[in-house]
Amino acid sequence: MKRKWIRIIAVPLMAAGMLLAQSTPQTGNKGNFAQRRLDMLATVLNLTDAQKTQAQQIFTQSQQSAKPLYDQLKQNHTAMTDAVKANNTTQIQQLAAQQGTLMGQLAAIHATGMAQFYKLLTPEQQSKADQLHNLFAGGFRGGRFGPRH
Repeated sequence: MKRKWIRIIAVPLMAAGMLLAQSTPQTGNKGNFAQRRLDMLATVLNLTDAQKTQAQQIFTQSQQSAKPLYDQLKQNHTAMTDAVKANNTTQIQQLAAQQGTLMGQLAAIHATGMAQFYKLLTPEQQSKADQLHNLFAGGFRGGRFGPRH
């Protein structure tokens, strides 16, 4: 029964985490998304008001740091489309390498923000976050979402 409740809670948290990892500041409803994400984390991890405030600052800072990279990725995508249409394989290789570098920088910003967020959690909250992370990393093994053997 406990596993069932963890899964019920974990699925929305996983969705929020995936959206956080892949969210772009260009979404039409930035403020609402960021607030919903924070509200979900606050509920699942039982964050205090002080933790919510700190988390909001961390996520805002991460988003601001990532904005120029998202702009560069958008330009890269446009250039990649043009290179594909022109069958310019040399440029495609260069743009793909640039895209990989930009995505790596975004991953570092995301991981740094999550490290800052994790640090402000209590040991009990960290334990809950660890359990959920392990559940996601395991691909819901043993459940219907796990790999088929």
